[in-house]
Amino acid sequence: MTRSPSKTWPSLVLVGRERLIAVLPEIERVEHPVTDLLADIIGLSECRFAAALMPHAVDATVTITPALPDDPAAAGFHDLIKTSITDPARTTTLVAHLPVGQRIEDAGFLSFVIKLLGAGAQQEEIMAMARIVSEAVTTLANNVQVLAAKHLRAVLDRDLPAVSEGWKMLTPTSVWLLATHLAGDPQRPEIIKRRLQAFRLFAALPHVLTEQSITTAIDNGAPLIPVLAKRLDLTEAQVRSLHGAVAPDPASYRIATTFLDAVRELRAHSVPLHEWPGGGRPNQSQAWTSTPWLGTSNRQLLRPDQADPTDRETQDAINGFRDDILRPIAASRAGQSPFRKSHQVGYFLANLEFPPPLLASEERRDYLTAVRQVLIGTRGLKSFREAVAIWHRKAATVAAVRHEAQTDRPGWPPICGPWQSRDGAHAIFPLITAADLVEEGNALAHCVGGYYEPCRRGNTQILSLRRDGAHTATIELLLSGNKDLSVQVGQFKTRRNGRPDALAHDALKEFLGAINGGEHPIDRKSLVAYRRTMRNVWDGAWSSNPSLDHARSVFPLYLPLLPRGTPETFDAWYAASGLDPVIDRAFAAVAGGGSAHRSDAF
Repeated sequence: MTRSPSKTWPSLVLVGRERLIAVLPEIERVEHPVTDLLADIIGLSECRFAAALMPHAVDATVTITPALPDDPAAAGFHDLIKTSITDPARTTTLVAHLPVGQRIEDAGFLSFVIKLLGAGAQQEEIMAMARIVSEAVTTLANNVQVLAAKHLRAVLDRDLPAVSEGWKMLTPTSVWLLATHLAGDPQRPEIIKRRLQAFRLFAALPHVLTEQSITTAIDNGAPLIPVLAKRLDLTEAQVRSLHGAVAPDPASYRIATTFLDAVRELRAHSVPLHEWPGGGRPNQSQAWTSTPWLGTSNRQLLRPDQADPTDRETQDAINGFRDDILRPIAASRAGQSPFRKSHQVGYFLANLEFPPPLLASEERRDYLTAVRQVLIGTRGLKSFREAVAIWHRKAATVAAVRHEAQTDRPGWPPICGPWQSRDGAHAIFPLITAADLVEEGNALAHCVGGYYEPCRRGNTQILSLRRDGAHTATIELLLSGNKDLSVQVGQFKTRRNGRPDALAHDALKEFLGAINGGEHPIDRKSLVAYRRTMRNVWDGAWSSNPSLDHARSVFPLYLPLLPRGTPETFDAWYAASGLDPVIDRAFAAVAGGGSAHRSDAF
C-alpha cells in the first residue's frame, strides 16, 4: 500500500482497523486493547520517517509524517522508533531492533485470540489478521533498519570521517572513540579528536586506552606516555617502543588487536629493549607484525625468537628437558617445601606453568632466566638450533629405547600386519617398538624418537614404507575414538623430512584403500582395548611422578643439547644450576605464600 503523507494519523489508524475488521468481523464484538495497538502498528507502517543529527551527540531527532497525536501510546511508539534508529550509532548493535512483536505479546495478544475464538472467530480469519499485522511489522522494521543504517553513516561521516570507511556497525573500540556517553556536550568533538590521536599512537594497547583512568587522562589532554608507563609498570622507553607498533587502518579502529601479552612475555623473559621488535624503537609496525612474540597461544619456556614455537624438533627438545630434568628437580624440592600440600603447587608440578595471576611476576621472571641460563647459556640462535638437531638425531630415540628396556611389556600392538602392494614393489611395515623407531630414523635421517610416547599411549602408529626392500618413507597414522577406532593420516615424510615422490604417494593411497575396504584388516578390537588401558595407566618416561634418579639416568642424553662446558654428571650440573632457590620462590608464590612482585599491569 502506497504511503500518503497527506493523510492524517487518525485516518491511517481507521484504515488499519477497517482492514482488520474486513478479515475478522468478530473484532468489533471483542473489546480488547490489542485492537487499538494493531491498528496503530498498521498505521505506522504507512508513515514516513526522517532522522536528523543532534549537535554533539549520536542520538537522532526522528520526525514521523503524519504527526502522531500527543498521547502516551503514540509517544511510546515514537521513543521506541527513535531508540531503534539511534542504537546502532551508540552501541555494538548490528541491526536496528524494533521490538514490536514483544509489545504485542505484552499487551495480551494471547488473551485477545482466546476472546476472538470465544466470539466465534474461525482459525482462518485469525490467520488472515495475523498476516496483515505481520506484513505491517515487517514493513515498519525494514523502514527503521534502513533509516538506522543511514543515521549511523551520518554520525560516522561527521565524527570519524577519516577512519570509518566501510563500517557497517560499531565495536567496543569504535563506541569508545565516538564518546557516545557525552551526548550534547560541546566538548565532545575535542574528546573524539584526543581519543583518535591516542589510538593512532597506541593502537597496540586498545583495551588499556579504554580503561577509565587512562580514558580520563586522554580526555583531559594529559601526557599519555607517563600515564601508560605507570599503568603497565613499564619504563617510558618501553612504552615509546609501542608507539606506532600498529599502523592503524579503518579495520584496526574497529577490531582491537592487543600487544599486551607480547609485552608481558618480553618482560618475563627479561628481553632488553634493544632486542624488542624493531629494536625497541617507535613506529616499527612491520617488525611487530612479523614478530614471533605475537600470536603464541602457549607460554614459552624459552624466548620464542630464540626457540621457534612452531618448530617441532625445538619444542620436543624443550619439552623433553622440562619433563626429564626440570620436573624431577621440582618434584624433589616440593617434597621438602612447606607448601608441599598445596593443591596449587601440585598443579604447577604437572607442567611447570605459572597461573595467570603470576605470569608477570618476578618469580616467573627469575625462573625463566634460570632455565635460559642452564639450557642456552651464552649461545646464539644458530648454535642452539644445531644442538637441537644433534639431540633429536640421537638422544630422543635412545631415551625411548632406554625406557622400553625397563618396561615389563615393551612396545605396542600393530595396527595391522605387513602389507604388500599389488605390483610387489612396495611394502608397509608397522613399527611396534622403540628399536623399530630408531632403525627408521637412522635409515631416513629424520627423528622419530618424539613419536615414542604417542605410540606407547596408543594415539599414533608409525609405519615404514619400503621400496624393493629399502626404507623409502615414514607414515604417521593418528588414532582416535573410545568405542570404535578412527584412523587419519598425519605426516608422510621421506629422507630428511622431504616430500615423498609420486610412486610413494600411490603406494600410500593403495594401502589406505586396502585397510578402509577391509581387504587388509585393522585389528580395531585390540587397539581400542590397548588405548583404554594406556589412558588409565601410563608407564612412559614422562611419568607423572618423575624422580631425581630418572633425571640422573637420562641426563647424559641431554648433554648434546646443553651449552659447551656443562658438567658431565647430573649431580654436578644440578649443584651449579642455582635452580633450587628459584623453584622454592615459585612454590611460595604459586601457593599464595607471598610474591615479591604480583603485577596487575597485565
